[in-house]
Parts: sequence; structure tokens; C-alpha cells
Amino acid sequence: MFTFELLYEGDSRAPSSRGTSLSVLGALVLGDAAVAAGLISPIMVIIVSISAISSLIFIYHDLQGVIRFYRYFLMIISAMFGVIGFIVGMEIFLIDLSSTTLFGKPYTLPTAPFMKGDNTNSYIRRSIKKIKRPSFLRKENI
Repeated sequence: MFTFELLYEGDSRAPSSRGTSLSVLGALVLGDAAVAAGLISPIMVIIVSISAISSLIFIYHDLQGVIRFYRYFLMIISAMFGVIGFIVGMEIFLIDLSSTTLFGKPYTLPTAPFMKGDNTNSYIRRSIKKIKRPSFLRKENI
């Protein structure tokens, strides 16, 4: 993951056509060399590459920092304790996400503090005529 971060930073600072080619080539060569040397397993290369590719979805640098922190945290705790470590790490992540507030409301509202009538539009989008304002927003409309 450290090598990928170096390649990613180099790619973002290099000219577009050249940087991408160097990043892909560097990832292929370094990944193959690390597996051939026995430093890491092929499964670890796949996990890191899936994690790295999925992190490229987010464009905000603040959000990328938080995701990078949790990715390293989950990777380290999973390497130390296996599947149990991953489960505990995900529980810690969900607890942290549930305790975060945004504009005075829990970030995971209405799912985490379950509100029966307010979840109707959370999972499947309903018709615009059938959508009602959630109860936690029905106070004063300032």
C-alpha cells in the first residue's frame, strides 16, 4: 500500500499521459517483483489493488485522507488478527460513523437510530408525489 501511495502521488504530479503510464508500469513491475521475492502473497496484491482502485472514486482530498486512514487501520488489524480483526475493525468504523454528527443530527440518520416511518425512501426511491418529509426535519423550516 505504501508503494501504491508513492505511485499515486507521482502520478498526480506528472503530466497526464506520461504519469498514468509510469504508474501502471510501476505497479505491475513492483507487484510482480514483490511476489517473486516472497515478500507478499499474490492475494495481498489483489486486495491492495482492489482497495486502491476503489479509493480513486473519491475526488475530495479531505475524504481521501479519512478513507486512507481507515484503509490502513483495517489492513493492519486484519493482518494481525485475521477475520476477527477485520470484524472488530469494521465495528469500530461503524461506531465512529454512527457517533459523527452533521448539523446537529447523527450522520447515519434515519438508519442507525432507526426511525420506522422515515426509512421508506432510504433504500428504494419512491415517486416524488409519495415522498414525505422525514420527522426529524419537520420542526421549523428556517
